Amino acid sequence: MRFVADAMLGKLARWLRIMGYDTLCAADMPVDDDDLLNIALDEDRILLTRDQELYHRAINAGVRAVYVASTDIVVQLVQLVKLVGLELRDEPAKTICPSCNGQLMPVSRSEVRGLVPATVLDTHKQFWMCQSCGQVFWEGSHWKQIREIVAKAREALK
Repeated sequence: MRFVADAMLGKLARWLRIMGYDTLCAADMPVDDDDLLNIALDEDRILLTRDQELYHRAINAGVRAVYVASTDIVVQLVQLVKLVGLELRDEPAKTICPSCNGQLMPVSRSEVRGLVPATVLDTHKQFWMCQSCGQVFWEGSHWKQIREIVAKAREALK
């Protein structure tokens, strides 16, 4: 399952990447609505939009699309679970780069020495590096918040 999101859904795009979903975002690229429709068609991606007009254009063009009305991330995730069968994931090893949508590869502590704060190097064993932008990731304290949001979405689905 792959997505392309309009510029108004940058936060949702980051969350989808964190959960391991290949997600392009208009906020990261110089594209207009026609480009988004073409990307969705050409690359078999689900279009996510907060623009009702774009949503209707997508549906009329045969593009699989979701109109995302809410600005609340938990509500957005629940909507995607219900409408497209999104699997809620909270595993750092499955994450795609939240910044650029690049693939993350495991790297050793020695490879990230000098790229992360010394305290992070001393307190963490697993690291991943984006193959596209070079950003380094680890399971930091922000993963507590990520897991809480995913848990709220799971609870809302009960």
